[in-house]
Amino acid sequence: MNKSIAALALIALCSTAQASPASDADNGFLTGNYFRGGSQSMRAAYVIGILDGFSYSTVFGAPDARVEKLRRCIGAMNANTRAVGTIVDQYLDAHPESWNEKMQPIVLRAMRQACATHGVAID
Repeated sequence: MNKSIAALALIALCSTAQASPASDADNGFLTGNYFRGGSQSMRAAYVIGILDGFSYSTVFGAPDARVEKLRRCIGAMNANTRAVGTIVDQYLDAHPESWNEKMQPIVLRAMRQACATHGVAID
């Protein structure tokens, strides 16, 4: 009996995983649509992860000055995890045409816009 229940649970899990839409992730990266469906804490943590990646991007050849401008902007806004998550949420709300795009360029555009609003250009 226990083996039957375990087998049914495994089948149900596999069916659920198989039914997940492929468009939610693009080559392993979240899209705006999938991001919008996450909890507030998941969205904020994901944005912080992307910003952490941007801060390390100099290792891959990104200009140091540009990364430093982004760091300065975040500091000037006194932006914490929730604040940067909200910046991206608001950007996505205002730009539904970007919901099918990968999150990295969305986060960058949202931060560019927020930084410009606060008088700190990052480009």
